[in-house]
Amino acid sequence: MRTLQPISRFGKRIYAPVVFVVLLLSLAPAAVLAKDDAPIPVTIDQLIKSPDSYANKIVRIEGQIDNCEYDSCNLCSTDATEATANLENCLGIKFDGYSEGIAGLRTSAAMERIFRFATVIMDAKFDPACIANYQPPEVAKKAKFVCLDRVTVLSDARVEKVLSRKSALDGIVNFYRYGRLIAPLIDDREAMLAELARWHDAETLAKFVLFLIPMQNEPVSPTPEAGGLACICIEQSCEGRWPTRWFAGFQSAANPFACEKLYKFRDGWRVASEDF
Repeated sequence: MRTLQPISRFGKRIYAPVVFVVLLLSLAPAAVLAKDDAPIPVTIDQLIKSPDSYANKIVRIEGQIDNCEYDSCNLCSTDATEATANLENCLGIKFDGYSEGIAGLRTSAAMERIFRFATVIMDAKFDPACIANYQPPEVAKKAKFVCLDRVTVLSDARVEKVLSRKSALDGIVNFYRYGRLIAPLIDDREAMLAELARWHDAETLAKFVLFLIPMQNEPVSPTPEAGGLACICIEQSCEGRWPTRWFAGFQSAANPFACEKLYKFRDGWRVASEDF
């Protein structure tokens, strides 16, 4: 369950953890690999077509990091689009540092936010067990496991190089889409601004552009009546570049805007303390 708390530091919730994690990664000693563990250069297509050849090996692979939610993403080919990307030709990722402990979850979730919608070269351990249509060897068939959605195929993933980035406007989003944003009516707009005015000065308040977001399948308790975004342009201009849709994994380092999320409950609108 997510908890809701007021926000008083607009636009800094995302970037401060990102910078902190980048510094930690840059200061951490590089892992020393034995010659047999040196990353094997491969393509996504090679891994899908010949999974047993690379099973449990460290691979070096290029692709787009897309379909992110909390601490997991997918790696799709560099030429993939929303029309062509799916669970059968994209590989699930868990970033380096992931563990069931709270520190590991926060570390991998922070890296996921750093690299959303980036085309990268990464090293990771390849486990083909949950690749779509994969037929494991006889020994593996006897093991009892179930592949669910958001399965991990590339674990301990570590980005070696960022080649390019996309914003939330252009990234691939197939699995966690909720719908198009709309402008709020006057009553909601005034109530949203009144809530935002509790935490921001008049100069900041005047810069907000407000949106209503679809609420179906929104995992928030208690269930809100509506959701909203309050966005500020952080580049010279956002004309024609404001967000148009809502999905899990919305925040991107390449977004030309920074947004706060709001929820509408029976007692009114409230700013939500959460990354998304």
